[in-house]
Amino acid sequence: MKTDNHQEIYNAQVVDEGGAMPYPSAPVAPSDIATPLNANHPPQGCPQGGKWARVKYNGQKTWILCIALAACFNIYSGCGACAFLCPQDQKDVYVVNGKVYDQVGECLGNASEFKFL
Repeated sequence: MKTDNHQEIYNAQVVDEGGAMPYPSAPVAPSDIATPLNANHPPQGCPQGGKWARVKYNGQKTWILCIALAACFNIYSGCGACAFLCPQDQKDVYVVNGKVYDQVGECLGNASEFKFL
């Protein structure tokens, strides 16, 4: 059976300069690509009419920065605590009626308590 040139290119494998094939270039279906959360759907149990937004919060990246600053500038100097003034972590939240909800629908508090990007 004859295949067209497009199909052969589509199923080809990527070869680096050394001749090795590091990974196959398999086609990616649209359903495999993550959709953005601003798709107009609120989390389960949240009222309609809100918007998705991104907030900064003190999470794992901020803690790592805190530990790195403390290690570099002496644990007792307090420099590590400065990391919490500039949160490094981000997450998507749903904002409606002045309330902020996470991705699973849990209320996180009032919108005035968050730093939106």
